[in-house]
Amino acid sequence: MKKSHYLIIFLLITFTAKAQEDILALPVKHSDYLTKLIFTSDKRYVFTASIDKTIKLWYFNGAHLIRTYYGHAGEITDIAINNHNTILYSSDNNGLLIVWNVYTSEILHKIPHPSAIKSILLNEKENILLVGLENGNIHIYDIQNMEKIKSVITKPYFPVKILPSSEKGKFFVAFNKLKTNDDSSKLNKGNVQLFDLLFEKFFPINSYTDDVMDMNLSPDSTKIITISKENNMVRIWDSGKLIEENSFKINIKPKMVFASRNNKMIGIGAIDNSEIRAYRITGEEILSFSIDTGIAVFGEFNKDITRLHILNTHGQFKIFDFQGNIRHIYGYYATIGNKITASAYQPTQKIFTFGYDNGKSILFNIIDNTIHTIPHITKSAITSIAIDNLQPWVAFLHEPQLIYDQDEYTPQLKSNIMVYNYHKKNILFQKQFSDYYVTSLELKESLLLLGFNNGEIDIWDIESNKRLSKQKIAPYDLIKIKSIKNKYLFVETIDNQILYLQLQTNYDTKLIKAFTLNKDEHLFDANENLITTNQRTLNILTNTNYAIYDNYTHYSCIINKTEYLTIDSKELTAYSQNNRLWSKKVEMEKPQNVFIDTSSFFIAVVYPYSRITFYKTKNGEHLGELFIPDSSSWIFAHNLNYDASETALPQINIIKGIVFNRNINKENQRVKYLLQKSLNISHP
Repeated sequence: MKKSHYLIIFLLITFTAKAQEDILALPVKHSDYLTKLIFTSDKRYVFTASIDKTIKLWYFNGAHLIRTYYGHAGEITDIAINNHNTILYSSDNNGLLIVWNVYTSEILHKIPHPSAIKSILLNEKENILLVGLENGNIHIYDIQNMEKIKSVITKPYFPVKILPSSEKGKFFVAFNKLKTNDDSSKLNKGNVQLFDLLFEKFFPINSYTDDVMDMNLSPDSTKIITISKENNMVRIWDSGKLIEENSFKINIKPKMVFASRNNKMIGIGAIDNSEIRAYRITGEEILSFSIDTGIAVFGEFNKDITRLHILNTHGQFKIFDFQGNIRHIYGYYATIGNKITASAYQPTQKIFTFGYDNGKSILFNIIDNTIHTIPHITKSAITSIAIDNLQPWVAFLHEPQLIYDQDEYTPQLKSNIMVYNYHKKNILFQKQFSDYYVTSLELKESLLLLGFNNGEIDIWDIESNKRLSKQKIAPYDLIKIKSIKNKYLFVETIDNQILYLQLQTNYDTKLIKAFTLNKDEHLFDANENLITTNQRTLNILTNTNYAIYDNYTHYSCIINKTEYLTIDSKELTAYSQNNRLWSKKVEMEKPQNVFIDTSSFFIAVVYPYSRITFYKTKNGEHLGELFIPDSSSWIFAHNLNYDASETALPQINIIKGIVFNRNINKENQRVKYLLQKSLNISHP
């Protein structure tokens, strides 16, 4: 099946009996490995969760994206949907529980917890949500108002999976051992226990203590199946009589388990490779094969038990026969390998540069919407990018690589640096450093500044390919360099210092002042007047703090001599000195970078997974979102209008009432040069 990106505009009418407003949905697949998949009650839609910290809603047959849900800052651990498909529940490893409106993606509730959430179970018959925590607790919430009803201690174990029982007020809970010794609970031994909510008591159905990797009910709920990666055991219980019917050991470390509809077969996916196994309920292995990509995260048998439906971590949902042959592909839910690890922006040329975790990089020109792929010199992640303010040059720093020389047994860390001319499309400068590795770089007015892990700073003239200066300014790593017109430098060191330096005519540096940083404080931006960090904004002339952030901000950057911007998970705020100019409530994941274009008056917030959100600097008004799902496609959307690359346009579909209709005019809501019009930029 061809992997393609597409745009879906749809009227959500038949998802429930209630009609919905028009919604613009974008063809942006998950950008990292998938962790969860659940179906809606009618089996026509699926929700997927990913390491990229998003949840997506898809029309299942063909994997057509409908909505994306942003709000988690940690890896999503579990998701659940109500029977009417209107309310979504999700949890993450930071302990955050979120309740969503499915249709609008509005966050209805955000409930923090003191530890990672391992499992959630929605029980609509009793109007409760059970939340299992890694610190050895189960919290129970009333789903009408999301108020906590009670909390039950499970120490010295913590719950990893909660499943419903056929009896009212009773639930099956699978446990792992807490790493710390804690005898505050009298919970008896047993890695699977029946929890009675009314009496708040646990009744072990076994005395095993090995950690449960996964627990599932058979489709008719008469069997409980557990697997353990500690001893590779599979165990089957009668869920009504609470009697162990069989157990057997397998020769793979299991990750997930599922059962056939007739309760006679069990499917298992391995945790450390792509193996899929199927066993009779009595323990005989009946099939074994490896899926072509990734590790299984979801599995089921078809109705007549002749096929296996497998979703892998790479987001590929495929049907396999019992010989391991692919019979059908339902869809692709992810595009792996395009996480942005570094970025830069040139405001005069209006060019973004993005570097990825696979060593690749692209330029995106927002004047004419062109994408240019830059030759990559290594597959290691790009950790820093600097773009020259005068010349059409951009510099890249890759993550150091551990290299073994042929004649030496001792490995060396080697850094790769490249400077690229994006007008002439050629490499100007390329170096590999091995004595010490490069930890930071800056490119300003034809000078390349490199910081090293031994505290040295090198200054190179790019045109002559000549080193102008080499000077040790600190004992250890220089982790960030910020040049102000090549007259002054701000250098953050790994030992919690910001060095304010003057760059002299012979290209040596002279220390003006050193600022001591707090624990976990890092430099974000600087000019002749201000320094911004994740904890404060400092006036360097008076050595006074304009602002101190109680909760560390995600990002802060300077607008001009007196104005600056801060971003956290809830607000985008502009200040003048210590006075708030405006504030806009937003739900944000942690950005990779933030840029301010003072000539076009916009703010660009770059997220790790190929999404850039634009706001007005004047008042924080939302201007739209740019998505770059691959090196040849882009989509820009604002409200219900969009523009897209020619590679994306042929795949645009209209969905009306979740029914595809290719006869509707697809161009109705396309606005050519919408990006430029929204950002007030001239276009060709």
